Amino acid sequence: WRSGRDVGFLAVWLGVGLILTRLPLGFERKLAWGLQIPQSLLSALLAAWLMRSVAGQLDHAWLRRAVAVAGMGALVVFCAVGSASLYLQSLRRLESHGLGDYIPEEYVQAFSWLETNSTPQDIILAGTEIAPMIPARTACSAWCALRSGRKPNEQSRNTCS
Repeated sequence: WRSGRDVGFLAVWLGVGLILTRLPLGFERKLAWGLQIPQSLLSALLAAWLMRSVAGQLDHAWLRRAVAVAGMGALVVFCAVGSASLYLQSLRRLESHGLGDYIPEEYVQAFSWLETNSTPQDIILAGTEIAPMIPARTACSAWCALRSGRKPNEQSRNTCS
């Protein structure tokens, strides 16, 4: 990993990946996911080079090693703090039992009630939050409830699902 060829390869990988994510290819998200690899490796190589250059200016070998280890340890702790705060935010969001992470208990009860009290021919009028889930969770078709007070027509049927 110390040769310029390896660093050049990672830099080209990162550069080409950044350019490709800007093109309308249809799989830009997958390309962006793959960019973390050269980005992480280049960052690690840069950090190791910086620690070696700082430690290389010291007189004693044990002091050089201690500075390099302390510097890399500080970098790891600094990066872990950011990750830890993101995990804590995710856990707090999960505690709220929001619709993006969980199906609320009221919805589960509504699906259960629909399964026992309706037939596949029934059409259910529901709010925009629950209507997309009704066809998948039950055998019923769903109409989105319109807030304007208009009657549902054929165009609004199943537009939520």
